Amino acid sequence: MELLKTYNDIITNQSKWNPTLVNIGVNFTELFDPNKFETQNLLTSLLFWESNTCDFAINTHKIRCNMGYNRQAHTISLFLLGIEVASKIGFNKFSLPKWDTNEQRNFLHFWAITCLCHDIGYYFEKEYTQNYPKSIDELMEILGAKFDLRDNSNKTILEGYYKFSIEREYHKHVDHGIVGAVLLFDLLMRRFKEMSDLEANGAIIVSEKKQYGKELEEHALKYANSISKHNMWFADKSTENQYREYGLDALIPKKDNSHRYVFSDDPLFFLLCILDSLEPIKLNDYNSDVLSNTEILVNNDTEQIIITLISSTINFYEKASTLESWMNLQVTPIADGCKIQIL
Repeated sequence: MELLKTYNDIITNQSKWNPTLVNIGVNFTELFDPNKFETQNLLTSLLFWESNTCDFAINTHKIRCNMGYNRQAHTISLFLLGIEVASKIGFNKFSLPKWDTNEQRNFLHFWAITCLCHDIGYYFEKEYTQNYPKSIDELMEILGAKFDLRDNSNKTILEGYYKFSIEREYHKHVDHGIVGAVLLFDLLMRRFKEMSDLEANGAIIVSEKKQYGKELEEHALKYANSISKHNMWFADKSTENQYREYGLDALIPKKDNSHRYVFSDDPLFFLLCILDSLEPIKLNDYNSDVLSNTEILVNNDTEQIIITLISSTINFYEKASTLESWMNLQVTPIADGCKIQIL
């Protein structure tokens, strides 16, 4: 089935894609129309009605608008593509914290926030093409961030990759993954601090086994870590020495391939990385017509996950082959596409 029809089938059933308690109206015929606002409206609605990101949706509305249609369309396509793949793999295979007792809704909760916010820092990358904030401290000051992601994450990698991105000899830029993670973590932690205070004051009654403030803090860290890493490239021969200078040894490939990301270690992050790299609208110069001649099939019958991508427009094999150097998978060419076996 062509991907456009697959997306339509998902959107016509709220339970397949909507983790909130509110029925969100979507006009699918306008969803990937660059002259309409349906893509932007869906992004905003999902984040607004998801209880933990309501404040984030309000505070970052202008940012999402400034992202422009191209990134918005890529994000919504990635969101729906991830739902299709995860439904075939099995929602129970994602080993996520339990926010909802229903496996499907639980997946949608984590996938929606991670996916819909993964490129939120792109506006900053576009805006700061020179006179970059010289450090994460300066970045946080510009963003008005008070909660520091580095206190709970790999400080060496975050600081090293940020400085490498703005100082390296070619394609200097502010890394949008790190910007997005810093921004999301701060705004979620503000929300979660409020929830903790309400718990402490008895305004929220919870069971002894459940502490919303603590749970939400752990979730914020999971979202932020995935987003901060999704745009970090591993070194190649030309950048190995530079990576060492910046303390990025963990991002230097090893001969035994033990550096590669493994699905079972963090399935949601793995899903984000593989599909963000292969999302067809982005690969087709942000022209959504490609959805009408692209198919995706997922085979999980033998406990081996095999994703098949077929398109008359995109050379999926050429693009997917580059993933083998940093993700634990194997790519095989087929007519008009490729098969990806997750190892």
